[in-house]
Amino acid sequence: ALQYISFAGNATSDRTCTNLTVCYPGWGGQYEQVPPTLTSDRVCTWYSTCNETEYEYVAPTLTSNRVCKAVTVCDNRTSYEAAAPTATSDRQCSLYDYPPKIPRVDTKGYFDTLMIWDQYNVSV
Repeated sequence: ALQYISFAGNATSDRTCTNLTVCYPGWGGQYEQVPPTLTSDRVCTWYSTCNETEYEYVAPTLTSNRVCKAVTVCDNRTSYEAAAPTATSDRQCSLYDYPPKIPRVDTKGYFDTLMIWDQYNVSV
């Protein structure tokens, strides 16, 4: 149906039908928040927009709003950003290896790995 009954009519007036409101979907568009009935119009609502600290967790549909979630913040003391966030994906954090390793050249010229223990107050 393209119309709903906006006035049921009475003994002196005919029933009145009104065209249903059209929701305009698309990026930044509208979704149908309340569907129409025989006697009421549909209610359209604008899609929410994720801000710069959020990403789109669930995409909008014709009948549901977009769901935004806060972008994960990596704890720089224990992790680093392994993958940057996008408009539709979260930031991925990876844990550092502890204790950290740095390359060094030993006396024979071969690369070796030196563990930095002193910054963790560990005696070697």
